[in-house]
Amino acid sequence: MNRFTRSAYYKARPLVQKYSEMPIQTFLAGIGLYFTTPLGCALFPQRSAIEVSKLEISVQNQILEKNDSPKVVYYNKGL
Repeated sequence: MNRFTRSAYYKARPLVQKYSEMPIQTFLAGIGLYFTTPLGCALFPQRSAIEVSKLEISVQNQILEKNDSPKVVYYNKGL
């Protein structure tokens, strides 16, 4: 945005100066989020493991009631 506001195009047009900063900044932020969110989801794992002993007591009881109960469960961290 700083580079754009210093350009001759921007300085020669007062209406552009008055009404363009918010839409341009919103557009640039949207473009940044559009590309970085999928990249972040691809780089960092979305599935995590946790030991059953670290879960809440009620959830531990539900898991331990089943035959062949696992020691570790997996969950989706989501966005």
